[in-house]
Amino acid sequence: MEILSQIILISHIAAGFVALALFWVQAGSRKGTARHRTLGKLYVQLMWAVVVSAVLLCIVSFINGRNVIATFLIFIALITAKPLWLGVAVLKAKKGQYNKAIGVYRVGHVSFNLLIVSTGAAMVGYGAYLGGQGFAMLLIIFGGLGLANMFDLWSSVKAINSDDFSEWTKVHIVGMGTSGIAAHTAFLVFGANRFLPEAVTQSNWSFVPWLAPTVVGTILIRIAVTKYQARQTKKPT
Repeated sequence: MEILSQIILISHIAAGFVALALFWVQAGSRKGTARHRTLGKLYVQLMWAVVVSAVLLCIVSFINGRNVIATFLIFIALITAKPLWLGVAVLKAKKGQYNKAIGVYRVGHVSFNLLIVSTGAAMVGYGAYLGGQGFAMLLIIFGGLGLANMFDLWSSVKAINSDDFSEWTKVHIVGMGTSGIAAHTAFLVFGANRFLPEAVTQSNWSFVPWLAPTVVGTILIRIAVTKYQARQTKKPT
């Protein structure tokens, strides 16, 4: 089991490292080009490898009794998988590349939101059960973020029969950007965090690696969407 766990972990780290590098290459590349599409497909494939390996590591952690880490892993896997899937599915649905594409997209959207909300509720309950101290507080905080997905869940349920893809590019940008936030969070918390001094990891600053990618990433996504929409309005009709 230990050897298998190490193989999964090494595969997880390798796929995640290359995916992070590709994320920034993609962020600076011109959208819609053949290079952007090719590297984008590679990024998505690597990120799915990260998600699958994270789920496997979650199972191993539960078996070994590391329940808190396992809970975080499954939540990060979910919040990575949702935007990753939606960011690609919305393009396929918009182009009609497979049968009942719009229905698949809508049902997938609802399903992911339902899973994240349910996991968030479980995390809040588990964190409260553990006393709400240290990592238990992080369970409550991130569980709250999962519960906040209830608004998106309600919107996705209402839009289940909609075929409006007027903002498909915005959904794509937000989806890929959000998957990047999740990847950077995992990297800082489970990877780079090991190299930070104890003065950081054992102090009030220990929350920074968990929260910084979300704060910075949300701002950057907003800027990217705004710039794209501004370019679209300038195009001649």
